[in-house]
Amino acid sequence: MSANNVSKLTREKPWIAVCVLFLLGLGIRLIGIKWGLPDLYHTFSYHPDESLLLSVALRLDLVHGVWDPNFYNYGAGYLYLLHLITLGVNAYSTPSIAGYLLTARVANALFGAGTVVVGYLIGKRLTNSIGAWATGLILAFAPAYVVHSRFATVDIPAVFFVSLSLLFAVKVLQSNAILRYALWGGVFAGLAAGFKYNAGLVIVAVIFACWLATKYLRQRFSGIVLAMVGAVVAFLITTPGVIFNFTRFWEDFSFERGHMMNSNFDLTFQQTPPGWIYHIVPNLSTGFGGLMLIFCVAGLIWGLTRCDKSIWIILSFGALYFLMIGSFHVKFLRYTFPLYPVLALGGGYWLGRVWESSKWRWLGLGAFIVVLTYTLVPMMKTTGYMISLDPRDEAAKYIRDHTAGSKIGFAKVPWFYSPPLFPETNAPGPPQARLELMSKQPDLVMAQGADWSLDLIWQIRPNYIILTQFETMEEARLRLPEYEAFMDALRGQYRLVNRWGEGFKAPHDLLYIHPEVQLWQRQ
Repeated sequence: MSANNVSKLTREKPWIAVCVLFLLGLGIRLIGIKWGLPDLYHTFSYHPDESLLLSVALRLDLVHGVWDPNFYNYGAGYLYLLHLITLGVNAYSTPSIAGYLLTARVANALFGAGTVVVGYLIGKRLTNSIGAWATGLILAFAPAYVVHSRFATVDIPAVFFVSLSLLFAVKVLQSNAILRYALWGGVFAGLAAGFKYNAGLVIVAVIFACWLATKYLRQRFSGIVLAMVGAVVAFLITTPGVIFNFTRFWEDFSFERGHMMNSNFDLTFQQTPPGWIYHIVPNLSTGFGGLMLIFCVAGLIWGLTRCDKSIWIILSFGALYFLMIGSFHVKFLRYTFPLYPVLALGGGYWLGRVWESSKWRWLGLGAFIVVLTYTLVPMMKTTGYMISLDPRDEAAKYIRDHTAGSKIGFAKVPWFYSPPLFPETNAPGPPQARLELMSKQPDLVMAQGADWSLDLIWQIRPNYIILTQFETMEEARLRLPEYEAFMDALRGQYRLVNRWGEGFKAPHDLLYIHPEVQLWQRQ
């Protein structure tokens, strides 16, 4: 098929592209969506945030007027959505934690696939059908975005609303209906903030679009005011506690703000590069794909050099958001997700513009295919992890089958990263609660006091000791004296007899799906 025929087909039947991209994005996200769900051996999900969010949502009762979650570390929008999902599950099936989480994960997969479609629609406005397809495919296959679309957490719906706000910001610039589109852009920015506070920064793109769309000050300010009103109203609808429970809202919001800036919160990001570097390598280079990142940034730079106002609008949000998250001490990979639509639009813009050149179009398309194929490798690898037996389950099965009657020791209080040797191993809440539950298991032991206590090795002397990647990776990187002393003693008295999940290196919140587990046996 010739280049003209390809362009003509996609131009005349955009609904085909929308359907194909949505089904493609959704299908990929549904593979492995049952990863880590509660089962006979563990009561809670392997994702540390899912059970916490669900426990809060289950306290709500919108039917009887109990609407205040009394929890505002995130906007309350996702908690209300999760509560409605639990009501639906209760109405049509037997209530269970696994059923609630699976349904919520499917909803998030729909949000993730929806972002793919919105990316296509923005790309079509920025360039042409080929550029739009490229934008959609980049979002469909972005490795970390695919993984997190299988979790029942706040991030993916927030990005969906960010992308919708960007779509209406571009519409503000490209149409005469400035006020109407500004209002909708603001509404979606408010919804984004109602799911995750910092995602609301996308309102900047709508405001900038209102300024660039017309030379008349009255129209500019009218559009800006409407956008702000829409954002505030949408945010208050999703998080009414700002008004009705302001004290608790401010307490939780302030906690999150302090947590972001606190370098002593835990070991995870101590002695790591500044966020403006760390979010590029390893977060974006791993989660979005290193080669794809370069490809997409090149497209954004090209748009800037062409003085394309639509790119200016997209980047007004992207640049400010990157500067903001780069200033945080806490640097989780998922914080970069709102940048994914921005970056994908850069890649789509590059290919769309190259496609307009009859001289370079096939070379450009070939380059894009190579880069996209390179990105598919980590996406398929992580998907493979999520459909295979989890290392924690492998370890737990081995321990149940081969160590009956033996004492099993832990150097730290077990949590989501640990093999489920008792049902509440990965329960949300303070470590002391899990420690008390573990103490009821006669074969599971841990030294009293600090983590990495040598008493576990020299006095308690269990038959086996379990270590996991989440417990050791930061201590090893920082070369903590207590950890190194423990490992020296461990190597002298124990030998490594088995390990599961070896070799997967990834940022903290991508490692959830496949952490290494080690089993050491006393010599």
